[in-house]
Amino acid sequence: MSLSSIPIMVTIVVLLSPQPRRRALSFLIAWVIGMAAVLYACIALASAIPAPSGEKVRQPAIALVIIAVGVALIILGIAVARGPRRMSGMPSWLTAVGSVGWPKAAGLALVLNIRPKALLLSIAAGLTVRGHTVTAGQTVMLIVIYTLVGASSVAWPIIYSIVAPRRAEAWLVVARSWVERNNTIVTLVILVLVGVVVVGEGVSRL
Repeated sequence: MSLSSIPIMVTIVVLLSPQPRRRALSFLIAWVIGMAAVLYACIALASAIPAPSGEKVRQPAIALVIIAVGVALIILGIAVARGPRRMSGMPSWLTAVGSVGWPKAAGLALVLNIRPKALLLSIAAGLTVRGHTVTAGQTVMLIVIYTLVGASSVAWPIIYSIVAPRRAEAWLVVARSWVERNNTIVTLVILVLVGVVVVGEGVSRL
């Protein structure tokens, strides 16, 4: 997801570590591949749900699943906000990311694509695609667009660090502090807003 705080924080930690380019690029490549693969799998699984042909007909089976996913996103956001507040700073595992090799950085990127939030978003996107009549080519295009948007928050800091490393370092320090302070509220707002949109999409198909 484009504004997910964990992959953003991983990216910042990696970019602020010594000799970060190889780790950062491997993380980005694996993040993109993982996101596209998870979405493709969700679209493939969603195709097993029966749905009438055509875009204007009611699709109760798909609608109910979409609504359930939207509600799950809202509940997840509230659970994150109401969960125990940790002390300021980053968890130790996240701090350690700056010292791992590029294979582990790539592996972490793949694992982050199967977090509950990431999975729910991919499921919602897959069900939305399933609810429309699209060709194989259109499906590929939708996967590409979703992946580009979703990976943008990881890609552009890396690109910025390569193009202007000195300017990027100062910005990364500020961004790291801001994300640490506002992680919970950002997660809550994003999940609730996306959940409401997903619920609305499901209701429109009833």
